[in-house]
Amino acid sequence: MASDKLNYESRLHRAVRKMVERKMHVQSFVTYEGQMICNVNGYNLTAKQILELDSKNGLTSWGIREYAKR
Repeated sequence: MASDKLNYESRLHRAVRKMVERKMHVQSFVTYEGQMICNVNGYNLTAKQILELDSKNGLTSWGIREYAKR
């Protein structure tokens, strides 16, 4: 059953799950415009930014901090 669940998981869901597994504080919300925003360790990231970081293996506390500085 668990393997079936992973087959239906979106890229964003997998990325958020990775951050939670790495003991990061993740709080998600949706703006009035319908855009999903995640507050990760005090930094606000859009779904697009999270997927970009995930594609570059940057979903670490250090990677998120460096991304936020840019």
